[in-house]
Amino acid sequence: MITTLRESDAMHGVLVPPQMMKYWADIIDAPTYVVSDDHNQINFAIMEFSFGKFAVGMPYMGYGCMPDRYIPHLLDEMEDIARAEGCLAMSVGTHPLSVQPHHTYPGFYTQDNFCQISELDVHPVKKLSHHRRMAFQNEISKLPEEYFIDTSPSAAVFDQWLDVYKSRCADQGATPFPDWFFVNYYITSGFSDIEFWVVRSRDEVLGGAFIAIGEGIADYGTSAFTTASRKYNPTTHLLDALFTHLIGRGIKYFNWQSSKSRNDGTYLYKRRWGAEEYNHCYLSKPLVDIDEITSIPLETVKEEANGCYILPYGVWG
Repeated sequence: MITTLRESDAMHGVLVPPQMMKYWADIIDAPTYVVSDDHNQINFAIMEFSFGKFAVGMPYMGYGCMPDRYIPHLLDEMEDIARAEGCLAMSVGTHPLSVQPHHTYPGFYTQDNFCQISELDVHPVKKLSHHRRMAFQNEISKLPEEYFIDTSPSAAVFDQWLDVYKSRCADQGATPFPDWFFVNYYITSGFSDIEFWVVRSRDEVLGGAFIAIGEGIADYGTSAFTTASRKYNPTTHLLDALFTHLIGRGIKYFNWQSSKSRNDGTYLYKRRWGAEEYNHCYLSKPLVDIDEITSIPLETVKEEANGCYILPYGVWG
Protein backbone atom coordinates (compact mmCIF):
# COMPACT_ATOMS: atom_id res chain seq x y z
CA MET A 1 0.00 0.00 0.00
CA ILE A 2 1.24 3.47 -0.82
CA THR A 3 1.75 5.73 2.18
CA THR A 4 2.62 9.40 2.31
CA LEU A 5 5.57 11.03 4.02
CA ARG A 6 6.01 14.68 4.86
CA GLU A 7 9.33 16.13 3.85
CA SER A 8 10.68 19.24 5.56
CA ASP A 9 12.58 21.52 3.21
CA ALA A 10 14.32 24.62 4.51
CA MET A 11 13.69 26.57 1.29
CA HIS A 12 10.13 25.61 0.43
CA GLY A 13 8.57 24.53 3.74
CA VAL A 14 6.45 21.38 3.87
CA LEU A 15 5.76 20.20 0.33
CA VAL A 16 4.51 16.79 -0.72
CA PRO A 17 4.04 16.62 -4.50
CA PRO A 18 0.91 14.82 -5.72
CA GLN A 19 3.00 11.94 -7.07
CA MET A 20 3.71 10.91 -3.47
CA MET A 21 0.06 10.78 -2.43
CA LYS A 22 -1.53 7.38 -1.85
CA TYR A 23 -4.50 7.98 -4.16
CA TRP A 24 -2.32 7.19 -7.19
CA ALA A 25 -2.43 3.54 -6.14
CA ASP A 26 -6.16 3.57 -6.87
CA ILE A 27 -5.78 5.42 -10.16
CA ILE A 28 -3.03 3.22 -11.57
CA ASP A 29 -4.68 0.04 -10.27
CA ALA A 30 -1.41 -1.88 -10.46
CA PRO A 31 0.98 -3.31 -7.84
CA THR A 32 2.37 -0.25 -6.06
CA TYR A 33 5.31 0.16 -3.71
CA VAL A 34 7.00 2.75 -1.56
CA VAL A 35 10.60 2.73 -0.36
CA SER A 36 11.52 5.34 2.22
CA ASP A 37 13.74 6.43 5.05
CA ASP A 38 13.30 9.28 7.53
CA HIS A 39 13.64 12.01 4.90
CA ASN A 40 13.14 10.51 1.45
CA GLN A 41 10.59 8.47 -0.43
CA ILE A 42 10.06 6.90 -3.85
CA ASN A 43 6.60 5.75 -4.98
CA PHE A 44 6.43 3.46 -7.97
CA ALA A 45 4.17 0.98 -9.73
CA ILE A 46 4.82 -2.24 -11.61
CA MET A 47 3.25 -1.73 -15.03
CA GLU A 48 2.70 -4.78 -17.21
CA PHE A 49 2.47 -4.52 -20.99
CA SER A 50 2.35 -7.12 -23.75
CA PHE A 51 6.14 -6.81 -24.05
CA GLY A 52 6.98 -7.11 -20.34
CA LYS A 53 6.95 -5.46 -16.92
CA PHE A 54 8.48 -2.11 -15.95
CA ALA A 55 8.86 -0.35 -12.61
CA VAL A 56 7.60 3.18 -13.26
CA GLY A 57 7.88 6.13 -10.88
CA MET A 58 4.38 7.24 -9.98
CA PRO A 59 2.09 8.54 -11.22
CA TYR A 60 1.36 7.36 -14.75
CA MET A 61 3.23 10.42 -15.97
CA GLY A 62 6.67 10.24 -14.38
CA TYR A 63 7.03 13.71 -12.86
CA GLY A 64 8.69 14.53 -9.58
CA CYS A 65 8.50 11.12 -7.99
CA MET A 66 11.62 11.53 -5.87
CA PRO A 67 11.92 14.19 -3.17
CA ASP A 68 14.65 16.76 -2.86
CA ARG A 69 17.32 14.66 -1.17
CA TYR A 70 17.22 11.38 -3.04
CA ILE A 71 19.63 8.73 -1.83
CA PRO A 72 21.21 5.90 -3.85
CA HIS A 73 20.26 3.17 -1.37
CA LEU A 74 16.56 3.85 -2.03
CA LEU A 75 17.18 3.25 -5.72
CA ASP A 76 18.89 0.00 -4.72
CA GLU A 77 15.79 -1.03 -2.75
CA MET A 78 13.57 -0.15 -5.69
CA GLU A 79 15.82 -2.16 -7.98
CA ASP A 80 15.61 -5.22 -5.70
CA ILE A 81 11.81 -5.12 -5.91
CA ALA A 82 11.81 -4.48 -9.65
CA ARG A 83 14.14 -7.41 -10.31
CA ALA A 84 12.10 -9.70 -8.04
CA GLU A 85 9.01 -8.76 -10.07
CA GLY A 86 10.79 -9.55 -13.34
CA CYS A 87 10.88 -5.98 -14.63
CA LEU A 88 12.90 -5.14 -17.72
CA ALA A 89 13.74 -1.61 -16.54
CA MET A 90 13.01 0.93 -13.80
CA SER A 91 12.54 4.69 -13.96
CA VAL A 92 11.86 7.64 -11.65
CA GLY A 93 11.72 11.40 -11.94
CA THR A 94 13.26 14.05 -9.72
CA HIS A 95 11.28 16.76 -7.94
CA PRO A 96 10.91 19.87 -10.15
CA LEU A 97 11.54 22.08 -7.11
CA SER A 98 14.74 20.25 -6.23
CA VAL A 99 17.56 22.49 -5.05
CA GLN A 100 20.10 19.67 -5.27
CA PRO A 101 22.18 18.99 -8.41
CA HIS A 102 21.26 15.91 -10.40
CA HIS A 103 23.78 13.18 -9.69
CA THR A 104 24.80 10.55 -12.16
CA TYR A 105 24.43 6.98 -10.94
CA PRO A 106 26.25 4.05 -12.55
CA GLY A 107 24.03 2.14 -14.93
CA PHE A 108 21.38 4.89 -15.17
CA TYR A 109 20.36 6.90 -18.18
CA THR A 110 19.61 10.51 -17.25
CA GLN A 111 17.46 12.85 -19.28
CA ASP A 112 16.72 16.45 -18.39
CA ASN A 113 13.33 17.98 -19.04
CA PHE A 114 11.65 21.27 -18.22
CA CYS A 115 8.33 22.21 -16.73
CA GLN A 116 6.65 25.48 -15.79
CA ILE A 117 5.57 26.44 -12.28
CA SER A 118 3.59 29.34 -10.82
CA GLU A 119 4.06 30.42 -7.21
CA LEU A 120 0.64 31.05 -5.70
CA ASP A 121 1.53 33.58 -3.03
CA VAL A 122 -1.18 35.65 -4.75
CA HIS A 123 -3.40 35.02 -7.76
CA PRO A 124 -1.09 34.88 -10.85
CA VAL A 125 -3.09 37.57 -12.66
CA LYS A 126 -2.28 40.07 -9.89
CA LYS A 127 1.41 39.76 -10.76
CA LEU A 128 0.89 40.73 -14.38
CA SER A 129 1.16 44.15 -15.97
CA HIS A 130 -2.00 46.21 -16.28
CA HIS A 131 -2.13 45.50 -20.02
CA ARG A 132 -1.95 41.73 -19.52
CA ARG A 133 -4.48 41.78 -16.68
CA MET A 134 -6.94 43.57 -18.93
CA ALA A 135 -6.29 41.03 -21.70
CA PHE A 136 -7.11 38.16 -19.35
CA GLN A 137 -10.24 39.89 -18.08
CA ASN A 138 -11.35 40.35 -21.69
CA GLU A 139 -10.83 36.63 -22.38
CA ILE A 140 -12.72 35.60 -19.25
CA SER A 141 -15.68 37.81 -20.14
CA LYS A 142 -16.20 36.09 -23.51
CA LEU A 143 -17.84 32.98 -22.05
CA PRO A 144 -21.61 33.18 -22.72
CA GLU A 145 -23.88 33.27 -19.67
CA GLU A 146 -25.38 29.84 -20.29
CA TYR A 147 -22.01 28.21 -19.56
CA PHE A 148 -20.74 27.65 -16.02
CA ILE A 149 -18.03 25.79 -14.12
CA ASP A 150 -19.17 22.44 -12.75
CA THR A 151 -16.86 21.45 -9.86
CA SER A 152 -18.65 18.11 -9.21
CA PRO A 153 -19.39 16.66 -12.67
CA SER A 154 -21.67 13.64 -12.90
CA ALA A 155 -20.60 10.41 -14.59
CA ALA A 156 -22.55 11.44 -17.68
CA VAL A 157 -20.71 14.76 -17.84
CA PHE A 158 -17.40 12.92 -17.39
CA ASP A 159 -18.26 10.69 -20.36
CA GLN A 160 -18.88 13.80 -22.47
CA TRP A 161 -15.55 15.27 -21.36
CA LEU A 162 -13.78 12.01 -22.28
CA ASP A 163 -15.25 12.30 -25.79
CA VAL A 164 -13.87 15.86 -25.97
CA TYR A 165 -10.44 14.60 -24.87
CA LYS A 166 -10.37 11.86 -27.51
CA SER A 167 -11.50 14.28 -30.19
CA ARG A 168 -8.71 16.73 -29.29
CA CYS A 169 -6.13 13.92 -29.41
CA ALA A 170 -7.40 12.99 -32.87
CA ASP A 171 -7.17 16.62 -34.02
CA GLN A 172 -3.58 16.82 -32.79
CA GLY A 173 -2.53 13.40 -34.04
CA ALA A 174 -1.71 12.37 -30.44
CA THR A 175 -2.13 8.97 -28.81
CA PRO A 176 -4.75 9.24 -26.05
CA PHE A 177 -4.22 7.76 -22.61
CA PRO A 178 -6.28 4.58 -22.06
CA ASP A 179 -9.89 4.92 -20.91
CA TRP A 180 -9.25 3.05 -17.66
CA PHE A 181 -6.79 5.71 -16.54
CA PHE A 182 -9.34 8.52 -16.77
CA VAL A 183 -12.17 6.38 -15.39
CA ASN A 184 -10.08 5.68 -12.28
CA TYR A 185 -8.98 9.32 -12.18
CA TYR A 186 -12.63 10.42 -12.18
CA ILE A 187 -13.78 7.84 -9.61
CA THR A 188 -10.93 8.77 -7.28
CA SER A 189 -11.71 12.48 -7.62
CA GLY A 190 -14.97 11.84 -5.78
CA PHE A 191 -13.26 11.04 -2.50
CA SER A 192 -9.64 12.19 -2.75
CA ASP A 193 -7.50 15.26 -3.38
CA ILE A 194 -8.20 15.53 -7.07
CA GLU A 195 -10.13 18.40 -8.62
CA PHE A 196 -12.09 17.67 -11.78
CA TRP A 197 -13.74 20.82 -13.13
CA VAL A 198 -15.77 21.11 -16.32
CA VAL A 199 -17.04 24.14 -18.24
CA ARG A 200 -20.48 23.36 -19.61
CA SER A 201 -24.06 24.41 -20.21
CA ARG A 202 -27.13 22.27 -19.60
CA ASP A 203 -26.66 20.65 -23.01
CA GLU A 204 -22.99 20.97 -23.94
CA VAL A 205 -19.59 20.26 -22.40
CA LEU A 206 -16.90 22.63 -23.67
CA GLY A 207 -14.13 20.87 -21.78
CA GLY A 208 -12.47 20.57 -18.43
CA ALA A 209 -9.36 19.69 -16.46
CA PHE A 210 -8.06 17.30 -13.81
CA ILE A 211 -5.88 18.83 -11.10
CA ALA A 212 -3.86 16.58 -8.76
CA ILE A 213 -3.39 17.93 -5.23
CA GLY A 214 -0.50 17.25 -2.86
CA GLU A 215 0.47 19.18 0.24
CA GLY A 216 1.44 22.70 -0.73
CA ILE A 217 1.71 21.88 -4.44
CA ALA A 218 -0.77 21.01 -7.20
CA ASP A 219 -0.20 19.55 -10.66
CA TYR A 220 -2.06 20.39 -13.86
CA GLY A 221 -3.11 16.87 -14.79
CA THR A 222 -4.92 16.62 -18.12
CA SER A 223 -7.16 19.20 -19.75
CA ALA A 224 -9.15 19.13 -22.95
CA PHE A 225 -11.56 21.63 -24.52
CA THR A 226 -13.38 21.51 -27.83
CA THR A 227 -11.71 23.20 -30.76
CA ALA A 228 -14.90 25.15 -31.52
CA SER A 229 -15.00 26.67 -28.02
CA ARG A 230 -11.62 28.40 -28.28
CA LYS A 231 -13.35 31.68 -29.18
CA TYR A 232 -14.89 31.63 -25.68
CA ASN A 233 -11.57 31.01 -23.86
CA PRO A 234 -13.05 28.42 -21.46
CA THR A 235 -9.58 27.33 -20.30
CA THR A 236 -8.76 30.83 -19.08
CA HIS A 237 -12.16 31.11 -17.42
CA LEU A 238 -11.63 27.84 -15.55
CA LEU A 239 -8.05 28.56 -14.50
CA ASP A 240 -8.95 32.00 -13.18
CA ALA A 241 -11.44 30.43 -10.76
CA LEU A 242 -9.19 27.46 -10.05
CA PHE A 243 -6.27 29.59 -8.84
CA THR A 244 -8.54 31.40 -6.38
CA HIS A 245 -9.71 27.99 -5.12
CA LEU A 246 -6.18 26.56 -4.80
CA ILE A 247 -4.92 29.59 -2.90
CA GLY A 248 -7.85 29.13 -0.52
CA ARG A 249 -6.70 25.55 0.03
CA GLY A 250 -3.23 26.73 0.97
CA ILE A 251 -1.51 25.58 -2.24
CA LYS A 252 1.81 27.38 -2.73
CA TYR A 253 2.95 26.07 -6.11
CA PHE A 254 1.14 25.09 -9.30
CA ASN A 255 3.06 22.76 -11.62
CA TRP A 256 1.87 23.35 -15.18
CA GLN A 257 3.92 20.33 -16.30
CA SER A 258 5.93 20.23 -19.51
CA SER A 259 5.23 21.17 -23.12
CA LYS A 260 6.46 19.78 -26.42
CA SER A 261 8.76 22.74 -26.94
CA ARG A 262 9.40 26.27 -25.79
CA ASN A 263 7.90 27.57 -29.02
CA ASP A 264 4.52 25.88 -29.00
CA GLY A 265 1.28 27.57 -28.05
CA THR A 266 0.83 25.62 -24.82
CA TYR A 267 4.20 26.74 -23.45
CA LEU A 268 3.54 30.36 -24.43
CA TYR A 269 0.05 30.26 -22.90
CA LYS A 270 1.50 29.14 -19.55
CA ARG A 271 4.14 31.84 -19.76
CA ARG A 272 1.39 34.44 -20.27
CA TRP A 273 0.15 33.48 -16.80
CA GLY A 274 3.63 34.25 -15.47
CA ALA A 275 4.74 30.62 -15.10
CA GLU A 276 8.49 30.23 -14.66
CA GLU A 277 10.60 27.42 -16.06
CA TYR A 278 12.05 24.72 -13.79
CA ASN A 279 14.07 21.62 -14.57
CA HIS A 280 13.70 18.05 -13.49
CA CYS A 281 15.42 14.84 -14.51
CA TYR A 282 14.37 11.34 -15.47
CA LEU A 283 16.53 8.47 -14.22
CA SER A 284 16.08 5.09 -15.91
CA LYS A 285 17.97 1.84 -15.68
CA PRO A 286 17.68 -1.32 -17.80
CA LEU A 287 17.58 -4.46 -15.66
CA VAL A 288 18.24 -6.83 -18.56
CA ASP A 289 20.50 -6.62 -21.58
CA ILE A 290 19.56 -3.44 -23.42
CA ASP A 291 19.10 -5.36 -26.67
CA GLU A 292 16.24 -7.29 -25.08
CA ILE A 293 14.39 -4.00 -24.63
CA THR A 294 15.33 -2.31 -27.90
CA SER A 295 14.19 -5.39 -29.82
CA ILE A 296 10.66 -4.28 -28.85
CA PRO A 297 9.40 -1.97 -31.62
CA LEU A 298 9.51 1.60 -30.38
CA GLU A 299 6.06 2.34 -31.79
CA THR A 300 4.66 -0.50 -29.68
CA VAL A 301 6.28 0.97 -26.58
CA LYS A 302 4.91 4.44 -27.36
CA GLU A 303 1.40 3.11 -27.90
CA GLU A 304 1.07 0.70 -24.97
CA ALA A 305 3.14 2.66 -22.45
CA ASN A 306 1.81 6.09 -23.38
CA GLY A 307 2.50 8.31 -20.38
CA CYS A 308 4.94 5.89 -18.73
CA TYR A 309 8.57 6.87 -18.87
CA ILE A 310 10.48 3.70 -19.82
CA LEU A 311 13.86 4.63 -21.29
CA PRO A 312 15.06 7.51 -23.50
CA TYR A 313 13.77 6.90 -27.01
CA GLY A 314 17.31 7.57 -28.22
CA VAL A 315 18.49 4.16 -27.02
CA TRP A 316 16.48 2.64 -29.88
CA GLY A 317 18.85 4.46 -32.21
